[in-house]
Amino acid sequence: MTQIIFLLILISGSVIGCSLSDRKFEEMLPITCSGIVTILFLSGILGGLKVGVYITIFLAIALWGISLILLIKKREWKNFVKKFITPGCVVFIFLYFLLAVLCRDMMASEWDEFSHWADIVKVMVNIDDFGTNPDAGSLFASYTPGMALFQYFLQKIYLIIKPQSLFSEWRMYFGYQIFFVSFMMPFLKQISFKEPLKIFLLGTVVWLGPMMIFANIYSSIYIDAILGFVAGAAFATIFTEQNKDWYYDVYICMSIVMLVLAKDAGMLFAAFLMILYMVDVLYRHNKEHGKKLFFKDIMLKSALSISALAIPKFLWSYNIKVNEVTVAFGNPINISELLRIIMGREPENYRSSVLELYSIAFLSHKFEIGDTTIEIPYIALMILLFGIAY
Repeated sequence: MTQIIFLLILISGSVIGCSLSDRKFEEMLPITCSGIVTILFLSGILGGLKVGVYITIFLAIALWGISLILLIKKREWKNFVKKFITPGCVVFIFLYFLLAVLCRDMMASEWDEFSHWADIVKVMVNIDDFGTNPDAGSLFASYTPGMALFQYFLQKIYLIIKPQSLFSEWRMYFGYQIFFVSFMMPFLKQISFKEPLKIFLLGTVVWLGPMMIFANIYSSIYIDAILGFVAGAAFATIFTEQNKDWYYDVYICMSIVMLVLAKDAGMLFAAFLMILYMVDVLYRHNKEHGKKLFFKDIMLKSALSISALAIPKFLWSYNIKVNEVTVAFGNPINISELLRIIMGREPENYRSSVLELYSIAFLSHKFEIGDTTIEIPYIALMILLFGIAY
């Protein structure tokens, strides 16, 4: 029952999207998942994390209800079904239940899961608040809670349905996997039911492909893979999306929010994504409208992307400050020192040693593709990927 209700909530965005626009089932999934995280984050900042769970459930029910009313009123069932029941929908539903079966009874096993990535989810479930709460006892309370909020939401649904039960450890892994799978689904929107082989092959790529880079993607809940999937999918969308309407703008802005909330390192990815998005908006505007500037196309969209980066960062920093939390690894970056180290003008210290070891690793160490024992030097991998991208 938990899995079914969670699925109905996840696809509520797809239901309303297919009712109101020409967008397909799989295109709305990343926005819905990011929207759940955003609602819970804002609720937590206001001191009502648990209230945010009920708000999210209520909004999902409302989306289903509005969609049903619209479909009854417009009588466009055939068109809706065509957009909703797609190859991407079939692949997602299949992977949803397959991963639920494969994840069942999994338990935390990686080092950092015990110190934070699994621990923080259980802490949030127990106290219905962020790890910054003084009662949390979290080792890394200053870490942003993006992924943990999604996992927390699934846990709360489980406990609402079975209030007598305890924390469901395996559902942390299931929630994590469904989240990154949702960000790959929009790339399946072009395939048709007339291409069964392509559906099978691309579905297999979505499922097994991530293990080429992250061999432990299905046995760990480290945040690094989420940063990669969200950033990579968003960058790819900027270059490949043909219909850059409201959906595109919302998707990019929600991706920026998720990168900021996933981990501090996500700020760098979010900043690059924001800049590329603004450049793309300006390029498209000049191409379509010449030198005549339109507030809607440039100023408004730029403001939205900047807000998507700045607001969650400010709110989390405020939360840390109010709760007097010590920021983990919070030493400031000294740009001038970095430049001196790069130019070899700084006395030898641990930073210069790190740079030297990085250079050695980049030029001589090898990257293993999954568990295939196939290895390729990092520099060769970078050249290969740039060539493929081109």
